[in-house]
Amino acid sequence: MSASMQRSVGGGKRKDASMRLPRALSAPLALAVLLAGVGCVASSITGSGHVVASSVPASSFSRLEVGSAFRVTLTVGGDEQVTVRVDDNLTDHLDVGISDGTLRIRLKPGTSVRNATLEADVTAPGVSSIEVSGAAKLHLSDELAGQRIKMTLSGAGEIDGPVRFDEAGADLSGASHLELSGTAGKLDIRGSGASRLEAES
Repeated sequence: MSASMQRSVGGGKRKDASMRLPRALSAPLALAVLLAGVGCVASSITGSGHVVASSVPASSFSRLEVGSAFRVTLTVGGDEQVTVRVDDNLTDHLDVGISDGTLRIRLKPGTSVRNATLEADVTAPGVSSIEVSGAAKLHLSDELAGQRIKMTLSGAGEIDGPVRFDEAGADLSGASHLELSGTAGKLDIRGSGASRLEAES
């Protein structure tokens, strides 16, 4: 990555299309949309305001997947540790664990929350793959280093922090945002939509 390099990817044109509906269909359709909206609001869980922390049994993992609206801080360290902080009425809706070498941190499918705390602290010697989706954000508190790293961002996912890799690759889509500092011998970036990359050495 060259010094003070800033690059934007994506930004394709957006087309707005409107369609006139027959009057006989407009009212029923509007009612259906209204009812659907009410259903979505009713199923949303409001955070209790009482935040609890819990440690997650952590075995070895090399891949990290973060989703929903979690705010995750990754620290480079010797032993794997995972601590999650959420409102106490959300603990039964968590999908957090390790399987096949992948640590996942997100809410269970179909769970919608508002005014909620979704945070996690992760410690690991290193990772080779990171996937951030939804409105999740991942902050690298220490320099993440190694031979190879692959980062995938979608939705409004964000990753920021220092890295040092021989090879680094990233796929960005939606309104995702990747902000890195450090060095990479080889950098491969692919982006679409309104995704954005900022990198400096």
